[in-house]
Amino acid sequence: MMPDVMIAEVAARVPDSLGAYRGSVAVGPGGPGARSLTALRDPAAFDATLAAFGAGFGVVDRRILVSYWSQFYFAALATPALTALVCLGRALPLAFETTSLELDDAGRPARLLVAADAAQAPCGVAPGLGGLVAAHLAPFVALCHGQCGLAPRVLWGNAAVILDHVAGELGAGKLGMELGRDAPACAEIAACLGRGAPPCGPGVMPLARALCPGAGGCRRRRVCCLRSGLPGVPSCGALCPRECGAGAG
Repeated sequence: MMPDVMIAEVAARVPDSLGAYRGSVAVGPGGPGARSLTALRDPAAFDATLAAFGAGFGVVDRRILVSYWSQFYFAALATPALTALVCLGRALPLAFETTSLELDDAGRPARLLVAADAAQAPCGVAPGLGGLVAAHLAPFVALCHGQCGLAPRVLWGNAAVILDHVAGELGAGKLGMELGRDAPACAEIAACLGRGAPPCGPGVMPLARALCPGAGGCRRRRVCCLRSGLPGVPSCGALCPRECGAGAG
């Protein structure tokens, strides 16, 4: 299946609750501001990509800025990627090495762009969420850590929260069979997110261990994402280990 056809099918299956990111993957080179993800390994290109986003916060710890920016990035990635896995049983061609990024006017990640021939690229994405972890999430975490020193476990926590939310909205996990979802795909996603079954491989362990049980049956981060260190940005509430610790005291 050609990427443009598959992406259109994925968009049609994104639930309204995730509609803000229905169009967050597209085929093509993008506009003048689009950059390949591999280009962001150049510190100057990475700085330029974060410039508009950071301008709204003044002088802040760069690690906190990158952590918050990554949350928008993971939302743009997770919504179409998990929709493809759960609803179509297929992986989108979103390998880090062949994907580009477009930003919105506020500097937030808006669209991930794949080449028309990305599905035939040698560095494609293996099946399942484990394939996305290896082909995209791990290189992205390494990129952000290398550019600002942000601890990888913070980034894995950000990814896990977004992926867990999207999976829930799609009816993955325990509800998969009831909703007619692909049971093997849902089971693999649940394993990668540390729900019940053991993780599906050593590469997904940082993701699987990023969340732990919280109060009221919800899940929370093991490590704070730091976002409350930005002016005007609240903490993530019950998801935050600091908030849980303060409530327990």
